[in-house]
Order: sequence, then C-alpha cells, then structure tokens
Amino acid sequence: MTFTEAKKQIRDLNMTIRRTDYDDYRVNFPNGPESFAYYTNDLADAVQTAARMRQTPAAELALRLYGGSRIAGATLVSLTETPLYPEKQ
Repeated sequence: MTFTEAKKQIRDLNMTIRRTDYDDYRVNFPNGPESFAYYTNDLADAVQTAARMRQTPAAELALRLYGGSRIAGATLVSLTETPLYPEKQ
C-alpha cells in the first residue's frame, strides 16, 4: 500500500493522516487534539486504526467538536436522542 492510497482511504473515513519527521504516520480526527492521535510506522495499521477510531461512540462527538463532517447533522441527532448516562432504575 502506498501513502497516497492510505491517505485516500483514511480521508474517506473523514479522518486525517500525515507523515511525521521520523517516518511514522499520525492518524487523528480532523483538527483533533494530540491526545486523540495515533502513531504507527505501518500504513495498513494506520488505515485499520483510523477505521476503528471512526467506529467508536466517542468518534461522533470528536468529529462534532473538532472538525465538522458530512455526518454532523446525523451526529447531533444521535447524541441528543441517546442519553450518555442512562438513569439507574
């Protein structure tokens, strides 16, 4: 896999990738904080991790807070309809 191919796949997930000065790859949400970043030296790992990061429930909130996306409207609905902390019965 080339960097260009990985970059396209990761961008299709609405995530970002960049090559670091140390020949590693940094995956993150658009405009996401450093604490969300993932570093690897394997492009396939970068793509797989971006997909996993994007599928986590926190991903929707991170995208909403740090870098609007194609799903921003849907995200807002899903976050408002589902309580984050259900009341104990």
